[in-house]
Amino acid sequence: GKNFRYKTLSVTRERFVFTTVAIGGISYSFSGAFLKGGVFAEANLDDETPVLEGVLVKHQQGKKVAEAKLKFIYFGGT
Repeated sequence: GKNFRYKTLSVTRERFVFTTVAIGGISYSFSGAFLKGGVFAEANLDDETPVLEGVLVKHQQGKKVAEAKLKFIYFGGT
C-alpha cells in the first residue's frame, strides 16, 4: 500500500476536511461533518452509531474519478 500525506487538513468540532498530496497522479479529498458536534466525551457512543460522515473523492490528474459517501463509527479499542 501507499501512504498518502496530507496536503491540507482542517479539523474543528463540526468538520473534518483534508486533501492529499498526489502520488503517481492520484490524490484524495474528504469533507465530512461530526454528527455529535465533536462532543465525544459526553456522548453515549456505541459501535453502530456513526460519529462522522462525509464524502471521499479520488482524483486522477486533478479530475474526479470516484466518489464514496462514508460513515465512521467510534471504536475505543480493546
